[in-house]
Amino acid sequence: MSKYLILISYILLIIGIGIHSSRKIRTSGDYLVAGNRGNVWQITGSLLATILGSSAILGSSDLAFSQGWAASWWILTGSVGLLLLVFVAPLVKRHGKYTLPQLIGDQYGKEAKIIASFVIPIAWIGIIAAQIIGGAKVMNSFFGFSYAWSVCGIGLLFIFYTVIGGQISVIKTDMTQSFIIILGVAAVAVYLFFRVPVNQGELTRHGFPFNESFHPMDLFVLFLTHSTTFLVGPDIYTRLFCAKNEQVARRSVLLTAMILIPFAFMITYLGIYASHLFPDFDFHKGSSLISVLTTILPEWGIGLLVAAILSGIMSAASTTLMTSSVIVTNTINEDLDSKISIRQTRMIMIGLGLLSILAGT
Repeated sequence: MSKYLILISYILLIIGIGIHSSRKIRTSGDYLVAGNRGNVWQITGSLLATILGSSAILGSSDLAFSQGWAASWWILTGSVGLLLLVFVAPLVKRHGKYTLPQLIGDQYGKEAKIIASFVIPIAWIGIIAAQIIGGAKVMNSFFGFSYAWSVCGIGLLFIFYTVIGGQISVIKTDMTQSFIIILGVAAVAVYLFFRVPVNQGELTRHGFPFNESFHPMDLFVLFLTHSTTFLVGPDIYTRLFCAKNEQVARRSVLLTAMILIPFAFMITYLGIYASHLFPDFDFHKGSSLISVLTTILPEWGIGLLVAAILSGIMSAASTTLMTSSVIVTNTINEDLDSKISIRQTRMIMIGLGLLSILAGT
């Protein structure tokens, strides 16, 4: 019963934050970039929650089946990208205001802005849908809820708190969700380590940094394809636009990169644990992490893990939805400082969100 209590408490907390945030919106700047008042902890929490979506949590643990400890590189290369961004973050904050396409347009012209404004929102409908699908699978696996109803429920939940509270809601829910993610994964990892330990041979099999399943060339490709998304990602830049000043932007990126390092090994440990128990796991049935831990964890552990996974999923989805909607708004209204931009962004957000739900079903 405790897992249901944790789930209900989590949902009510997120809704409450969204409603409370909506009362603090006075200007378009409040709605679109949280009034440029984000401190180090708020921006760091938002970056962490945005980065740790379903691909980071579920994907990294599943990679451990084939790559062992080298699966940690999926998150670690993201940390490297952020370390490079530390040097760029002050410039992003100084020259940017609302969106990456707007920043590109100021530097390279209107044509470049139009191209970026067209490509990003279309591509991100699929990303939002992928987060919804991941969340629905979690709800189905842990609670037995209908997949279709889970898609609608998760989609409508993050659309609701994002639409009513804007960027203020996203920043505040992200900060809460990042704490839940780290607490949930750490608590589960510690519990398994001491209560149901894996033998030393399994822990050292498929070592780090390289092994028979992961070579230096694989790491090089990962740097080229994965690290760069953290250096120039629109969702990352949106968080920097919300920072109070350049110093906050730089420190937040650095702190996020540092926190991701131990987290990478914690989530990989959970995957190695899953591979030890079920070496022949069929991935067509879903994530190994979900299937394995439901048979091992107590009720409170399942509740914490679900809250952690859902936090990562909904944070990534809400950030992507918010960022895409602001970009679309800016293509039809270049004056984002006007109050009408709030109404326009809300309408676009509802439309993109519903399209993502349909894509997820």
